[in-house]
Amino acid sequence: MFSSIKHSWISDHHDWEDVCSVSAGVLIVLSPLAAGSAATPSVAISAGLAGITITVMVMLQLMMLRRWEELLKLACGVWVVLSPLLMQYDGTLRLLHFVLGGTVVFLSVLEFWQDRSCQLDS
Repeated sequence: MFSSIKHSWISDHHDWEDVCSVSAGVLIVLSPLAAGSAATPSVAISAGLAGITITVMVMLQLMMLRRWEELLKLACGVWVVLSPLLMQYDGTLRLLHFVLGGTVVFLSVLEFWQDRSCQLDS
């Protein structure tokens, strides 16, 4: 009778989550261009490394899901959110990094929740 339990959008992993994560990673890499000359080289390098890492981790997750990939993606998202505070920059780039980093953090936590019952390789 209860063998076909419907899953909600929050309990099942969906392709749109991966698309959003990859998009956020690419936008983080490109975000210093939005700031123009206001972005220092260290900010641009930080954003580039974090965005590339996020994008690569999502691609690796598509091949084989592992906890360390999720953790690294989550850590990069937290870094992108905190970098405007630690590197003390503001304006459009600060807003972009709060929004894009927050998106990555949200999606990482959501995917942890969805994969909590799966057997994952560590």
